[in-house]
Amino acid sequence: MKLIAAVDKNWGIGRNNRLLVNIPEDMQLFRQETNGKVVIMGRKTFESLKEKSPLYGRKNIVLTTNKSYDAKGAVVCSSVEEVLDAVKDYDDNDIYVIGGGEIYKEFLPYCDVAHITKIDYKYDADTYLENLDKKALVRIMTEPKNAIVKQYQRLFELDGVKLEFKPDALKAIADITLERKTGARGLRSVFESVLKDLMFKAPSDYTIEKVIITEDSVTKGDEPIILRNPNKNPKRLTSSNLKNA
Repeated sequence: MKLIAAVDKNWGIGRNNRLLVNIPEDMQLFRQETNGKVVIMGRKTFESLKEKSPLYGRKNIVLTTNKSYDAKGAVVCSSVEEVLDAVKDYDDNDIYVIGGGEIYKEFLPYCDVAHITKIDYKYDADTYLENLDKKALVRIMTEPKNAIVKQYQRLFELDGVKLEFKPDALKAIADITLERKTGARGLRSVFESVLKDLMFKAPSDYTIEKVIITEDSVTKGDEPIILRNPNKNPKRLTSSNLKNA
């Protein structure tokens, strides 16, 4: 399943149920990508279409909680599950989620491709798409086998300390990295800034059992949550420990 949208600098997508701006090249891209395909939208998006008519040459699916809603020429569904059932016989590459904000939010977990037109301007939007740049950075931090979060967790494990990052902390790290415009290559400097004091403290305080990095640890420099066990024994390093670090 694919997602297609145009966003401003803050990932705004609309205001008062209208697009923020009409860009001919973007509209042409939209037509090329979705023509002959399935498009999934919410009721408000459907009603914003010209004469409230389905997009020509596409299978239109409208998601609304109003089970008696009449959208002539379109398939009306009242739940995400019902939509998924309606498109089960179509190739995922032929299914496009086209808005609005709540529909993007509902179907984002099912989308593996996003066609995003980025507009270098900040509009007065009231509807937003999740910042996919931030989402991608969080995945880079956590998912690969040698992801940076896993690297630091292994490092702290050498001292018998479990290291945990709250989801909001990872998002805050992504925000800082995006603001600096350094991309994934700038992640390590942010992590080092957040963890530098702990990296000295953990080896000298063997009662520390777990460290939880919070959003305030990242944005305000607050001390993370430190859980101690006074009965904990110092961890002895072995060659195996060092090899796995």
